[in-house]
Amino acid sequence: MDSKPSLIVHRLILMGINGTYESHFKAGLNIIRGSMDSGKSTILHMINYCLGGSNKKILYEEVKAKVRTLFLEVSFNGKIFTIERSLRE
Repeated sequence: MDSKPSLIVHRLILMGINGTYESHFKAGLNIIRGSMDSGKSTILHMINYCLGGSNKKILYEEVKAKVRTLFLEVSFNGKIFTIERSLRE
């Protein structure tokens, strides 16, 4: 039996000068909602950055001042991994 590759995001962790923030996700469809300028797009850009993308869309003043490190906990083909990326320019 052939199995398809799968990547499931479980949690995004932001470590900064004021403590730690965690955003939890479940398998399947997750809806990120909130008021305007509450960080919905930033969460998606941070996930993209942890997966190897650019940090250009998340390095605005508030994030640069407060967040130091991002962690993304994922399962890839059933095995759990934690990806760590420093948030630098």
